[in-house]
Amino acid sequence: MTDAATRHHRDPVPREERDDWVPVDRRILGLDRRTLLPALGILVLAFLYATVVPAIDRSIDYDDPVAAGEVLVLKAGVTVDPPDGWNLVSGLRETDATTSGIKGTDAVFGSGTMILSMHATDFSGSVDALLDEAAERSEGMNRAAGMRLTGERHEIYSTMGTRGVIEKFTEPNREGFLAAFVDDGTAVTITAAGLPGDVIADNADVEATLGSIRFERQEAGE
Repeated sequence: MTDAATRHHRDPVPREERDDWVPVDRRILGLDRRTLLPALGILVLAFLYATVVPAIDRSIDYDDPVAAGEVLVLKAGVTVDPPDGWNLVSGLRETDATTSGIKGTDAVFGSGTMILSMHATDFSGSVDALLDEAAERSEGMNRAAGMRLTGERHEIYSTMGTRGVIEKFTEPNREGFLAAFVDDGTAVTITAAGLPGDVIADNADVEATLGSIRFERQEAGE
């Protein structure tokens, strides 16, 4: 090796892997597949908020009212009790029979201008991390509509003792909240919105609905 080559030669420096580096076999289209499904679920809720919610106003037709005691299945083993008399926009009742064999689906139901949308998915992180993702994506997608999160987060609990978190948001003519529950690797994210008067009037129904979310744990081998 010449002196000139020696002057410009440097021993290779070992490359340090970043803490957030994800192996190729764990990626889908360059994304970490461990967080892909929860992220898609959050995007679904943000889409529902941006499209379904504005389309339903005080003149909503009650063509599919919820009867007393009816239960909605969000995912196999995850159920919720919607308020009696609210209109079921979409969702799967526990008594429904499907040709596809689907065991649960997203639910959207409302009363007046008040709309709740719910989505269940697998999630290995904490409930606070899930709400962080939901808040970031929802605020980003709805910033043009004037959506602003209050920044005040509170704990909530289902009647079964599952811990959740909730954060309110405001818009020029609407208000609502984002909420999340996580139990043993399964998560439920909730978006609610309506005119201020309806949010106050429906508060008891909404609290009861959040409290009714149930996660049924199956024993190993079932």
